Amino acid sequence: FITTGAAFPKQMGVAGNTLYVANYSNGTVAEYNFTTGAVINASFITGLSNPVGLVLSGNNLFVTDIGSGAVREFNATTGALINPSFITGLGSPFGLLLAGNTFYVANQTSGAVGTYNATTGAAMNASFITGLTSPFGLALLGNNLYVSNFGAGTIGEYNATSGATINSSFVAGLNEPFGLALSGNNLYV
Repeated sequence: FITTGAAFPKQMGVAGNTLYVANYSNGTVAEYNFTTGAVINASFITGLSNPVGLVLSGNNLFVTDIGSGAVREFNATTGALINPSFITGLGSPFGLLLAGNTFYVANQTSGAVGTYNATTGAAMNASFITGLTSPFGLALLGNNLYVSNFGAGTIGEYNATSGATINSSFVAGLNEPFGLALSGNNLYV
């Protein structure tokens, strides 16, 4: 589908007919036509240091930038940087999920998932879920938060309000699970 412009692509997001792709190895976010896969702008956002996660919210595009240990905020139409330090102090932020006014950020270095205010970026609970081995992907179904635990080869299930463990090995026996996606009641790894 996408044949050019991708460089070790990680997470994707869609707004209208635009597909955004975080390109880990060349430090960019690229834009593609969602219907055809044609490149709109392979260098829509540049200058990132290993981007992985991205989330769209209205006209804002939030990107996890591993090299800076931050979540950065961009204009989703122009690619202009709005806030280079929307969320800071993260070791290696991988997964990013927005639910209501809460960002969930999977921090690979600390082995934790933290919660942050989606308006200000302020930490609500940087240690919302702890004891993970390289958490990467995040998905939410109702009040259940699913986290891919890359190092343990599991998908854990947690209460999205309290962070309490429902089942730390909801899915087990996986080989380095990374991304998660939901469609209806189906969880894809």
